[in-house]
Amino acid sequence: MQTYSDNAPGIPDAPFPHGTRKAGAIVDKETNMDPPKALRKNDGKPQMDFILDFPIAVEALCRVKELGAVKYARDNWKLGGKPDSEYYAACMRHLMAAKTAKDRGEMFADDSGCLHLAHAMWNIMALIELNVRETHDPELFGAMVEKWSDDSR
Repeated sequence: MQTYSDNAPGIPDAPFPHGTRKAGAIVDKETNMDPPKALRKNDGKPQMDFILDFPIAVEALCRVKELGAVKYARDNWKLGGKPDSEYYAACMRHLMAAKTAKDRGEMFADDSGCLHLAHAMWNIMALIELNVRETHDPELFGAMVEKWSDDSR
């Protein structure tokens, strides 16, 4: 157990088992220690907050999805029935357009006003969703997670 001498004025040095105490931190008045904290078992679960590191990309993706909801119908893509090749082809068209258009400052699709890269990202995400759903194998995703866990060790 560690003690800290850099506490805020008026807070005496005391055992502090949960790391460095910040000035003004709430402590148990009787023991002068951190209050107990709730436990959370997150081992093996994806850190969904990682997606928050990409706010521009997420917003661009949502713009593409909004456009599709207006143009076709909300969640029309979930009906499936289209060959994967259509999604690959659309993705590649937008990737190629993004690559060549960036040099000319034309990063947006003329017909939608959305980023070409966001269109490509949407097609990839639709492929993932549709292919995992079409397998009707709930263990498929579990197997992927297990592999990812093994690879990260």
